[in-house]
Amino acid sequence: MIEFRLNKKEKQKRLVAEHERLEREMKTLAETVRTAVACSNSDSVTHTLQELVVKREALRTQNLALREEVTRCEKFTAVVLEASEDSTEGEESNLLPSDETGWRVGEGDTSFYFHPFTRDEVDAEMRRFEVELAGGMPSLSLAGTFLGWGVYHAPLIASTLDGTRLVARTRVTKRLRCSLDVHTQMSYTKQKDLSPMIVTPIGWGLHQRGKASTHVLQDFDQDTLVFARDIPGPEKRIRYLFQVRRAQWELADGRRKLTASLAIIDSDANRRSRDAEMQDNVEWATEGGIQVSVTEMDENSIKVACDHWASCESKLHAEYLMIQWTQFAVWWEQLTVPSNLLL
Repeated sequence: MIEFRLNKKEKQKRLVAEHERLEREMKTLAETVRTAVACSNSDSVTHTLQELVVKREALRTQNLALREEVTRCEKFTAVVLEASEDSTEGEESNLLPSDETGWRVGEGDTSFYFHPFTRDEVDAEMRRFEVELAGGMPSLSLAGTFLGWGVYHAPLIASTLDGTRLVARTRVTKRLRCSLDVHTQMSYTKQKDLSPMIVTPIGWGLHQRGKASTHVLQDFDQDTLVFARDIPGPEKRIRYLFQVRRAQWELADGRRKLTASLAIIDSDANRRSRDAEMQDNVEWATEGGIQVSVTEMDENSIKVACDHWASCESKLHAEYLMIQWTQFAVWWEQLTVPSNLLL
């Protein structure tokens, strides 16, 4: 984690230094223009002046791009640091020792031992996630609408990992009157609040998000990270390991599409550690995922689709989660769409 912070700080320093260099170059160009005008009024000076204006406009464009990159880097770094341990001592205790294969996460009776995943493991889990996402589509049917969101449910089925549990699946969709660029900008400013809960205890509400804790465990690249989430419930804490994968690409017709995928991830090594340290007040979730996709429809609108599924302890728990996932979509819309554009 310390190395991660240092890398982020070093990248930010380079961006700021480049930003300052461009500012100085723009000032130099401006001074050159003033000097040229003062010395002559010939056609050559006019031509030179035109070239300088073009160069200055190019530098201004680069400067704006760098400003946006610096802002994005600062906000992403802030979110990651806030999700890390609050104290330096706590953070150091979560570092991977050079002679061991894992480390402890958290403190006290609720801490646990974590074995890191390899890149191959997280990639394989994401492929399973995509298969699960595609495989569940045919079972969905329209259940109704809620504040403009189309709500689709699938029949409850038994979990393939634990036959005593049920798998709930929901999809909510809506076309929003908001450009993709505005949506992206709003998402950067609110990204700490936009991470959805894959599974929560019965009775858990959005107003309780502040009670949940999130630990950054691994950082493979800026778009692939592994986290641990701990959610206190009335009887037990729900805890799960999950990876986040972000992607963006251009469709054949030039429109853009963004996705954020959250998939619960597990391994034999982590299961063995949990079995060796049984905690009666902790329930580990091992099945579930969420994908939020945002597709640019035109310059003033986007289509949002949120797919959720998770293993549940009962039919009541499944119904509760499906309602909560729909409520989260509405809340997400309020955070990412400017109030003057809300339909």
